[in-house]
Amino acid sequence: MTTTQWAMLAITLLAGAATPGASLALVLNTATKYGRLPGVIQSLAHGIGVGFYALLISTGISSILFASERAFQLLQVGGCLLLLCLGGKMIVSGWESRRHANQSVKSDYGLDPDLKSQIQDKPPVETSSTWSHASKGFLIVFLNPKIALFFLAVFSQFLHSGQSLVLQWTMASLAGAIDALWYLSITILVSISSVSKTINRFAWQLDILWGSVLVTIAGSLATTI
Repeated sequence: MTTTQWAMLAITLLAGAATPGASLALVLNTATKYGRLPGVIQSLAHGIGVGFYALLISTGISSILFASERAFQLLQVGGCLLLLCLGGKMIVSGWESRRHANQSVKSDYGLDPDLKSQIQDKPPVETSSTWSHASKGFLIVFLNPKIALFFLAVFSQFLHSGQSLVLQWTMASLAGAIDALWYLSITILVSISSVSKTINRFAWQLDILWGSVLVTIAGSLATTI
């Protein structure tokens, strides 16, 4: 491949990574709710997932998936269920945070003094394991048929039968690296102190927003099954 072709491939992959969707909603929610490290872990796992799909396309293994209507439908169903599960949890978490915020306001204004001690004694903010963040980052790629179709339709245009295996693996690695770097930049941006403070002012609203985005995308995918 020439330098121009590599540049075109990189720009195409960056455009695909930067397209807003379920992955962006998930990574933003993770980075703002759990902090920079979980966001970084999830971004790297997401990049691995993208690289995995690119590798399937470049080696021709993906033809098995797209040749089987049943296999592709199972992929779609799995993606819908994952998005519904993640979106539902975000929405529930947002409403819980809203309820605690309202109780805190009432307590501060003396409308319900007994609530203050209850709020202070409430359990800490929900935490999640490294494995949980990583698996969500990978699965939201692996179970997203739109990403599979993107690589089949776009990434495959840069592949040719005469290319060496090393070259194809390099192209697949580039896809994963560009995707991971994009989401890493998003994670670092939202974890900057000034940005983080601004976002945290609207924490429960954003939880509900990101959750609603995931549920809407799941509904959209369901109509295509």
